[in-house]
Amino acid sequence: LFSSRDPTFQLSDRVADAKSGQFAVRTGDVVVVGTDGLFDNILEVQLEVAVQMGTKLGFSPKNMADIISGVAYERSKQTSSRRLRKGKRDDITVLVAFIVQSDL
Repeated sequence: LFSSRDPTFQLSDRVADAKSGQFAVRTGDVVVVGTDGLFDNILEVQLEVAVQMGTKLGFSPKNMADIISGVAYERSKQTSSRRLRKGKRDDITVLVAFIVQSDL
């Protein structure tokens, strides 16, 4: 969506800046993983509301990821906001997974 030839494009985040961790999950949980382009443009509370709404509406993980990334992309183009200073132009990757019970 953004080209490194674009004069406003800045590559400031390094792989070493990535956060990783472990957490327990259970059947029915929805896991959202994304690049900083997602989390720099959407507040956690907004992401939580989007997941709750998508779950209630029966969205698939792909549909939910598409909608969340679309919202982040639109937000990245904004120049101002009451809640966030301004959008951040960056790569946006979103992965949504539904935790289901295994028959193994």
